[in-house]
Amino acid sequence: MRRLGGSYEFEFDVRVLAATNRDPLKAIDEGRLREDLYYRLNVVPIPLPALRERADDVPLLVQHFINEFNSKHRLQLVGPTDEAMALLKAYPWPGNVRELRNVIERSVVLTKGDWIEEKDLPPYVRDPGLRPEKLVFPVGETTVADAERALILKTLEHAGKNKAEAARQLGVDVKTIYNKLKAYGIEE
Repeated sequence: MRRLGGSYEFEFDVRVLAATNRDPLKAIDEGRLREDLYYRLNVVPIPLPALRERADDVPLLVQHFINEFNSKHRLQLVGPTDEAMALLKAYPWPGNVRELRNVIERSVVLTKGDWIEEKDLPPYVRDPGLRPEKLVFPVGETTVADAERALILKTLEHAGKNKAEAARQLGVDVKTIYNKLKAYGIEE
């Protein structure tokens, strides 16, 4: 290989690790993936089931992410309580490991103690009724504002109408909750 504008050739050795969440053979049939590229990449395929099919991997991943975020945020959390871990293992993780990582970082940053408790987890992990797949809005018939309103009201209901708790669960300032309720014409 030669650098752009360079006069010297360099040799290098690389390995390519490629991942997809789609069936590559189907993508080839649909013309979305070049067949020659697939065969160049398909040397050692490593099928990896979705996280929802590997609940036993969740504790190891959770501890790994806690260690990572302890270092990043200069904290010393021990881990999740048994109750919090049970919720993490039960959640279906539609966003796979990336979603789990985000949930753990959120929980690490928000927790006040040495352990991640149930209350430190997002509302949709704690309550199956708040899971994104349960808050279904008809496409083309629902605006973002309508979806936001529904989520805020459902979270308020879940928090027993406690605005501070709802704000904490949603990761927003309590003033935001008051302003949104006022905009919705709901003043309590």
